[in-house]
Amino acid sequence: MNTLDSRARGKAPGGGGLGKTSGLLMTLIKKQFMELSTLFSMGKRRSKRGSAGGFAFTLILYAVIALSLGASMYALSESLSPVLLGHGEDWKLFVMMDILGIALATLITMFSADLTLFRAKDNEILLSMPIPSGYILLARMAPLYVIALMFTASGVVPAIMVYVNKVGLNIGIVIVNLIMLLALGFLSLALSAVLGWLVSLVNARMKGRGFASVIASLVFLGLYFFFYFQINKFTQALVNSSSAMADWIHKFLPPIYFVGLAHTGSVKGIILGLLTIAVIFGVIYFVLSRTFRGVVINASKTVSYKVGNGQLKTGSAAQVLLKKEIRRFTSSSSYMMNCGLGSIMMIALAVAAIIKKDMVVYGVDIIKRVFGSAPGLEAGLLALVIFLMVSTCYYTMPSISLEGKSIWILQSLPIDPMKIFMSKIKMEYILCVPGILILSIAIAIVTKMSLLSWLAAVIACLAYTTFTAFFGLWINMKRPSFDWTNEAYPIKQGLNPLICLFGEWLLTLVLGALFFLTAIFIPTEVYLLLVSLILLGVSFVIYRWLAGKGRQIFAYMQ
Repeated sequence: MNTLDSRARGKAPGGGGLGKTSGLLMTLIKKQFMELSTLFSMGKRRSKRGSAGGFAFTLILYAVIALSLGASMYALSESLSPVLLGHGEDWKLFVMMDILGIALATLITMFSADLTLFRAKDNEILLSMPIPSGYILLARMAPLYVIALMFTASGVVPAIMVYVNKVGLNIGIVIVNLIMLLALGFLSLALSAVLGWLVSLVNARMKGRGFASVIASLVFLGLYFFFYFQINKFTQALVNSSSAMADWIHKFLPPIYFVGLAHTGSVKGIILGLLTIAVIFGVIYFVLSRTFRGVVINASKTVSYKVGNGQLKTGSAAQVLLKKEIRRFTSSSSYMMNCGLGSIMMIALAVAAIIKKDMVVYGVDIIKRVFGSAPGLEAGLLALVIFLMVSTCYYTMPSISLEGKSIWILQSLPIDPMKIFMSKIKMEYILCVPGILILSIAIAIVTKMSLLSWLAAVIACLAYTTFTAFFGLWINMKRPSFDWTNEAYPIKQGLNPLICLFGEWLLTLVLGALFFLTAIFIPTEVYLLLVSLILLGVSFVIYRWLAGKGRQIFAYMQ
């Protein structure tokens, strides 16, 4: 912070200049990306080689995700090209794919926009220095822009590839489309920033901090997936009325028309399209920069509550620690959305299974025809689905890192570290067990599963939950990070979430493959109980490690 402080003093009233101004902004942006790099080193104990390796691994993984999304978008673009390309209206394909890419990028970045822009830990420190609020906001936006650009590209680049394939390779068209892609990244960033700003304003006026963000995110997520699952109907409607829709967009939404037209190389479209994006981003940035200080101050206010008649409620150490974990979880929208979404999905799947029970039965029948109608196959399928859902509820994985610099408070208390560890494990049960029971009962009723098969599936799911809780805590103990300024970083960025989430998904894939390979000669109930014993055995090994070496590591964490 010394370098930043010196540059800030250089920009104080009475001094400055363009060079110092740009230097201060670049220093702030560099600071943001340096904070990201610390996530891959996970503290000062890691080597530079380990940090570079972790960063490279994460980039490769994100590239794989973007390529997977891009492949599906390419297939959609290819299917639409016969109707939307040609007749001098090639812009229609780009309009549709731009909207999909921007919606996807906004959906992903809006979850962290509130935390990254308005609730970073060092916002108040930076605002206390002679640094313009707009610089702080712009620097905070820089990492978000990179993410927004990547997911915007997953929708735009496939359309560019299809267009070039149809009309032929033209270097000028490629360059223009790359420029438009960079510009559309700013549009996605602006939209996610607005949503984060609105959520932060609502949160500041609510007692239940974080719930407004979760509700808004779930609504947006639901709308996005509703549109995604209705894409075939929308595509057919677009095919049937493409000319009428084109005329409507041209007449009533000229900015969208100009952005789409720019992709085709039209000079008029390029000028007006870039101007449209610049105006939208500029207006949003101007409003956010002018209200940034007030939003940050309101977001940092604490809310006090009365307890009964004024008497302090007491409880055992285990109860107090568990209540602390519950308060920590419910106070963070990022924590709830990233580590609790699986629980909501299990309940949603249960409701969907009851409403669409014929589809569930039909799907199970198809799997039985392919892999053989082994007794209790439904229980194995149920367990695998719940394994995937539970893997997304990695509450314990960031729980140590989220203590931040205040971890010394827990270390100084006369409490056995194992009670602290077990309070985090219990919180994972609170998140997962209700969803497991609701979904398993719903599927058992729909598929008419036997009681023995249902019990075996539930036991396996509880054992898997135990394993994920201990595994996530073990990862965080081995790779802690306390120097973050945004709680979204330890929750969903860096190596730890990737190792935890994709490692558990890989485990589920292996267990699923073994299940289908052995379903002919090993009863499903026996297989699930064997898996339960293995998972509980690994969990016990981690428990013993926590009780021994884990205690010592926790005592000296900093």
